[in-house]
Amino acid sequence: MTAAGTEDSVATQNFRQARGLGALQVHVEQLEQQLELRGREIDALQVEAARRAKPWWREPATIIALVALAVSAVFSVLSRRDLSQADDQAKREKLTTLVQRLTAIQREVLATVRDSAKATGTESVDYYANVSSSLNTDRVMLARQAADLAETIPRLVTSVEFYAVAQELWQSGETTRALRMTAHAEENARNVQEYTAAVRQRALILFGLQRYPEGRAQMQRALDVFTARPEFNRENAPVQRTGILIDTQLKWGQLEFQVAGCEEVAHLDAAEKLIQTWRLPPTTPFAKQLSTLRKLVPASCAS
Repeated sequence: MTAAGTEDSVATQNFRQARGLGALQVHVEQLEQQLELRGREIDALQVEAARRAKPWWREPATIIALVALAVSAVFSVLSRRDLSQADDQAKREKLTTLVQRLTAIQREVLATVRDSAKATGTESVDYYANVSSSLNTDRVMLARQAADLAETIPRLVTSVEFYAVAQELWQSGETTRALRMTAHAEENARNVQEYTAAVRQRALILFGLQRYPEGRAQMQRALDVFTARPEFNRENAPVQRTGILIDTQLKWGQLEFQVAGCEEVAHLDAAEKLIQTWRLPPTTPFAKQLSTLRKLVPASCAS
């Protein structure tokens, strides 16, 4: 081989080697770029994993969102409560007005009855009859409105108010609803007077419906008040407790006059025994009432 041929062969070999090295270098650079990209991806994944593993209470954005939600909920609850209280107060005031009006109408009815008894001419009698009818219509309407209101705010209504509404409903013939009002009156009773008044009122309505066993059960509850409600026993002196029991026995005796029997005698006797225990003079209201009721006892029941 000539010197020129040898040089060409060497040059060719060197070129091939150089091109191979260049390709290899390019390949290495590509690998380095891929490794760098993979490294960035791994770093990003590690950051995301760390963020997810971080407790929620250490995330400012989460805490801010929760605080905002809590504040919004509190303000919403407070606003609803304020609106509810305002609405209840408005109902409470309206109920008071209705009960006051019912009481006033009762007085007007009584006055009309007294005046009509004194009337002589036909025109006068008709006039008082129309007035009385109009007043009774107003009573029914007001009693229904009062009952509707009272049952929407039962905790804000006093036992006395429930009693008054029950009385009007009963006299208007709405006995079922009247009985429900007496239950509310008993539940809201703050003292023994309110409690026994509510229970005895229920008994009165039941006797009027000729549901005598139920009525008697209610009167017995009124007699057992100091056992069923020990707090009333502590709040009242013996003479006060005795007075309440005498009153209940007398009222029970009055109710029994509606029944064809002699049950009233036993309750009048019980009332008399209590009166004698405390040596109450015959001029006291209880003694006078007992004397009046004794005169109403049929001869067949007299002992």
